[in-house]
Amino acid sequence: MSMKDIVGKMVVSIGDIDYDCTGEWIPYQPAVMYLRNGDPGYPEEGGYYENLTVMLDGVDVTDTLSDKDMDAIQLDMDENPPEEPTWEDYKDD
Repeated sequence: MSMKDIVGKMVVSIGDIDYDCTGEWIPYQPAVMYLRNGDPGYPEEGGYYENLTVMLDGVDVTDTLSDKDMDAIQLDMDENPPEEPTWEDYKDD
């Protein structure tokens, strides 16, 4: 498992409808202004989901939802990240 393999799953409610949502979690990496050798650092990144899939009663409805509904789902998921993996999650059996 790599950091790119962190998948979050949750139920997001919009109105009276509960959607089963999954996505690839991109962990937050804070910005670094300067490297130790004085070179310029890099900007912050991550802290959000990518490649969202939204299911309703076992049917993928990702492409049929309005932008407003997808934005609401994205926001709800981004505010509820999955638990960060521990070293045990990376060990080979």
